[in-house]
Amino acid sequence: MPHMTYKGPFYERKSPDPEVPAFVRKVRREVSQEWLNEHRRKISDTQYLIEGDEGVHFDEGNDGIPDMSWTKAKIVEWLEDNGNSVGGGYRTKTKLLELVDGVLNPPAPVVEEAVEETVEETIQEE
Repeated sequence: MPHMTYKGPFYERKSPDPEVPAFVRKVRREVSQEWLNEHRRKISDTQYLIEGDEGVHFDEGNDGIPDMSWTKAKIVEWLEDNGNSVGGGYRTKTKLLELVDGVLNPPAPVVEEAVEETVEETIQEE
């Protein structure tokens, strides 16, 4: 869940939602991701500190398969839900999408064809 902290010059600031009480300076408040997405355009980065925000998520194909519109956290979650470990270290969104492609299109198994060995027979003349 995201957290918001009012950091403006005044003691308190009116909430962008009339149903929610005013924000008090330097008091951290937990808000839902849905609430934050709904009121995002009314919230100034200069007045509020927002932590834990997942950002707005749109599925371009509306198919549940990660694409460039997905956040990195959502792609990692999808990979783990599909039985793939992302491991430690830094991964770019492009690298994560390559892992998704590997999950959706696994490489074909390599089948080695049995090669018959030719056996040379030596014929002895008598």
